[in-house]
Amino acid sequence: MGKPQIALLLALASAGTALTAQTTHMISGGGSALQAGLNAAVAGDTLIVQTGVYTAVTCTEGVHIQLQPGAQVIQMPLSGTAALTFSGIAANETAVVTGGELDRISMLNCAGTVVADGVTFNAYPTGGSSVINSCTGPVVFVDSHTGAPGAIVRGLLHITDSAQVSFTRCTVPYVSVTSSNVTATDTACRTEGFGQEGMLINSGRVTWQGGVIQGTYNWHWPVFTEALHIIGGEFVATGGCAIESDWWFPTVTTSAIEAHGGTVRLDPSVHVSGTPPIIGTGTVITVPIPSLSTTHNGLAMTVGVASQPGNAVFTLAGLPRAPYTTPWGSAWILPTDPLLDGSLVGPSGTITFAYNFPSVPWHFVLTLQPVALDGNGTLTIGAPQRFAWN
Repeated sequence: MGKPQIALLLALASAGTALTAQTTHMISGGGSALQAGLNAAVAGDTLIVQTGVYTAVTCTEGVHIQLQPGAQVIQMPLSGTAALTFSGIAANETAVVTGGELDRISMLNCAGTVVADGVTFNAYPTGGSSVINSCTGPVVFVDSHTGAPGAIVRGLLHITDSAQVSFTRCTVPYVSVTSSNVTATDTACRTEGFGQEGMLINSGRVTWQGGVIQGTYNWHWPVFTEALHIIGGEFVATGGCAIESDWWFPTVTTSAIEAHGGTVRLDPSVHVSGTPPIIGTGTVITVPIPSLSTTHNGLAMTVGVASQPGNAVFTLAGLPRAPYTTPWGSAWILPTDPLLDGSLVGPSGTITFAYNFPSVPWHFVLTLQPVALDGNGTLTIGAPQRFAWN
């Protein structure tokens, strides 16, 4: 299936059920050849796309599109149509795109899993935005970037009415979130645009673990905008995330967070810059949100948990699924899922434990989530982390 991540991420399709390729289609010649190949493919097929420039396509089946080096899919000028659109992927299917370069990418009305791995998606060609809309299944971006990793990028990504969207080691443009659940790990939101904030949260829940979120700068005049603008919903930052508004003009800064509604939850590891760092009437709380780190060797998983000293932290695990709302935050695991560990956090603020599996399949994905109970009886649900095993 290509890079090891793809085998791992396929487990998201149906809680660990693998997919077996049926037919491999060799695509070449550019133009409409890729759409013709997609029209002929069925779920489980693989399309190997050779070097060339291909016109915009729509994928409606759970197939694996392998874009070889030099393969580029472009949108039609001024059409507003994404170069690659996944539409209506069925609940029991997984659609994957790896490699290559896309003008824009969209996922629409997908009940199954959609994965973009190692993809460059240029979010600012002529006209339109990248869109993730009404996806009830997981949408997963891994090692995918708008422009070069670490670059300041232009473009728009709108996420609406989607249950489970995740970014791991990605670079994304301006992001707006409405009625969706989004997690990002070691991901950079580095935007340059026309006076827009780096991220806008209208509703839903966004968890940012590590990485950076930066405000934007308008090239036409020195107007700086905040990194995060929240109107409603919840934003959680942990894992040393940097939320920044200061740019290469060090004497001109603005606030990093502007909160006019909803709730912002930051743990002590988060760096927030700006003058002042936070403005608005919304709720901004600095709390000891428990966070996780994981490694594995053979069948043993080692988990590090960071939280406020004195907290009792319970670390649970379950298969990836859509979150559900609790009075203490969004939970991505069920109360009936296994408890891996329950420990009292010592003065160092960290605990470490090992969990040994009797066996694991060749691809395996867990969602881990810590729940902390402090001495006052306050319950705090920490940010979830997906743990991929190969």
